[in-house]
Amino acid sequence: MKHEELIDFTQKILETNYLPVYKFTLPCENLEHLDQGLRYHILGVKNTSQFFQDLFEKLKPGKVYFNTDLFQCTFAFLLLPDEKTVFYCGPVVFEKMQGERFEELFSSLPLKKTYHDAIQTYYQRLPFLGSYALFESLFLELGKKLYGNSCEIVYSNTDFFDHWNNAYKHCLRDQEHPFSNIDVIEKRYESENMLINAVASGRESQTLELISKFETWLLPQRTTNNLRDMKNYTITLNTLLRKAAEQTGVHPIHIDAYSNCNVVMLESLTSPQQCLRAQQTIALGYCRIIKEHQHQIHSPLIRKVVAYLETDLSADLTLNNLASHLGVNASYLSTLFSKEMGTSLTDYVNHYRIEHAQTLLANTDVPIKDIALRCGIGDIHYFTRLFKKISGVTPKAWRESTSILNREGKKSL
Repeated sequence: MKHEELIDFTQKILETNYLPVYKFTLPCENLEHLDQGLRYHILGVKNTSQFFQDLFEKLKPGKVYFNTDLFQCTFAFLLLPDEKTVFYCGPVVFEKMQGERFEELFSSLPLKKTYHDAIQTYYQRLPFLGSYALFESLFLELGKKLYGNSCEIVYSNTDFFDHWNNAYKHCLRDQEHPFSNIDVIEKRYESENMLINAVASGRESQTLELISKFETWLLPQRTTNNLRDMKNYTITLNTLLRKAAEQTGVHPIHIDAYSNCNVVMLESLTSPQQCLRAQQTIALGYCRIIKEHQHQIHSPLIRKVVAYLETDLSADLTLNNLASHLGVNASYLSTLFSKEMGTSLTDYVNHYRIEHAQTLLANTDVPIKDIALRCGIGDIHYFTRLFKKISGVTPKAWRESTSILNREGKKSL
């Protein structure tokens, strides 16, 4: 079967199941529709199309990409052999977002309550597929037919695709074998070390492959409660990978925040199957953190400065105060920061504060004066001038424009 026929055949299968499918040639504009209007029309994210363009520019032939975002919507796509055309399917959900499940998900999202009804209506329009495995297998087979057995799976992440939702296989528990068996224990520890090395290198595909092989290692059931047992093993995995991330030089502030979220999430799980799913999610998350932060800044000093900024924007983040706190010369810190970050410390802090203010203005009802204080600017007049200088509009105009987009998005539904 020729490539064109194979792609058309796959597209017909997907469309028969009411899944949205698109083929387009790069570069391509006006991509706001690829998430069925969620970000552009409902949430008012103006640069949604640019997000998608940035994502597709990074595609490489011979790879099949899977993304599951914060809204539990899954997308699959790949670059076709001509290296110009993208084959894209999504969004699709694999659990029905209604009733208590929708309320649970919505409460976990960083959104105002005013989005509730629009998001709920959005889910009612999304296609539902009962099997993630079938969806994944279809794209994997397509990739192999196009590129051969060397085709690679990539569970990738972008600013708005930052959550993974892929099944982890069950661990085997064989009552006929003693768990003190030296060979079994040695193999299990060897496998754990291989996983740690893969995560520390940010290799997502290898991480998934190693986790899938864990079913061959025997894990002792240490409690009579199977769910509690699985939670304990998952917490242990989280601890192991947290230390692996630390050894790569990632600042502890990033690791600790992610690790703590994992622990809270684990306690809310209600079945061993959810624990297995969470284990893969956790491992992929650490891969993401390491890739995002390990090589971004080489100097430990500048890495620490950036961590201070991300931790508390309301603090005194002037050059002299940071230099004093870190015990270094202010001139040296200024020169090193500009060299590694490509901008001055003052400009970096100002842009970071205004970007945070934009988020608060768009997604909360907090008064502008209080937002300025949260961003570390006590003078409301200076805050307004700085905001307009960086954003092009005043804080009030920014909030009003995002509110208008949100209302228009709801009307279009």
